[in-house]
Amino acid sequence: MSIPDGNNPITIMLTNHFPFGEAGETFIETEILYNKQATLIFALTENAKKNIKIKRKTPENCKIFSISDYSLLKKVYCLVIVFLMKETWSELYLLIKQGKFRLFTIVKLLNFVWKGLCSFYFIKDTLKKEGISKNRNFIFYAYWMHIPAYAALLLSKYFTNSKIITRCHGYDLYLERSRHGYSPLRNVLSSQMDNFYPCSQNGANYLSSRYGIDESKIKVMRLGTLDHGKNTGFEDRKTLKIVSCSSVIAVKRVHLIIEAIIHITDINISWTHLGGGELLSNMQTHSHAMLTHMPNVHYTWCGAISNKDVLAFYSNNPIHAFINASESEGVPVSIMEALSFGIPVIATAVGGTPEIVESGTNGFLLPENLSAKEIATVLRQIYTMSDSDYLNLRRNARAGWDNMSNADIVYPIFYENITSL
Repeated sequence: MSIPDGNNPITIMLTNHFPFGEAGETFIETEILYNKQATLIFALTENAKKNIKIKRKTPENCKIFSISDYSLLKKVYCLVIVFLMKETWSELYLLIKQGKFRLFTIVKLLNFVWKGLCSFYFIKDTLKKEGISKNRNFIFYAYWMHIPAYAALLLSKYFTNSKIITRCHGYDLYLERSRHGYSPLRNVLSSQMDNFYPCSQNGANYLSSRYGIDESKIKVMRLGTLDHGKNTGFEDRKTLKIVSCSSVIAVKRVHLIIEAIIHITDINISWTHLGGGELLSNMQTHSHAMLTHMPNVHYTWCGAISNKDVLAFYSNNPIHAFINASESEGVPVSIMEALSFGIPVIATAVGGTPEIVESGTNGFLLPENLSAKEIATVLRQIYTMSDSDYLNLRRNARAGWDNMSNADIVYPIFYENITSL
């Protein structure tokens, strides 16, 4: 990509990993297709490029950089600067005042500021090398209200002809998802960003009520998925075929799916889990101990697979229900993808999930503190419902996705909004 001449604005997009690696931020791969502006994408995670050889496709109007290319000497320099910054000491004082002054929070703060500062200097130096004037118009677009947003904030103070915006999802938004309920520099980010784009109304309400952000700065901009056609799951429910798709980590509570299946001994069940994670080995052991003695149950752990392979699985295999037992969410792209194929969804009523799943219409919502028996009850309900009722679930799943999560609708609106800045 060649940088356009003149004063046309340039979008600087700050991600964690994208476009490096098969997993992580897969939803950006769809969104970026709708971006028509000249865009420089900076992957800010240290090992984004160095340890991951896969690079996903991006449009020709995008140019890619990775902070992995930044020199060790400059990173050490940034570490020294951290201790000279007013924001560091102000936040330490706030930790003391809030009773959160602990080794963990101190280290988390210092790491946060250091990474944000490294990102700032790396992007500033890169733009200079690219011959881009400091006086150009910029939109600094942080994909997460976390370190990318802090780096964008620092950049806006240097590149004064700029706007700073951030998307807000889950871990980066809800303090309850942060260890010890602490996420650094919340007050700084919430008071100085120009626009906030949560992916759910639930997130918008949280920004307003928790951080006191002016509602005029908050705009719900939903994530979306592409249309890959419908799933062929209606034909035969003699065996109930269910799928789950998530990282195998504590917040996803995959163990509840295993324990739900234990309660069903009179229905043939085939369960597939798509996704890997730190608890995968533990869950495999758990499922082996609990399910292998059940002759009516077949289960498969696919491990970490690409989004392309997930979509291929939905296209080529009959699926009767999708399950998400998570205790916290933004608006899960995995649920959107399932709905797009016309697959009814069983999910917990957390985060923005109730905005796309309606109980009895396109799936079933369960309480946040659900039990395995409650999941089992809904699975049985899907299995025993009439063909006409089940077909309605599938039709409504597809229609709901088209209304709320169709990439062809949501992403052009998003990019029209940010380019108008």
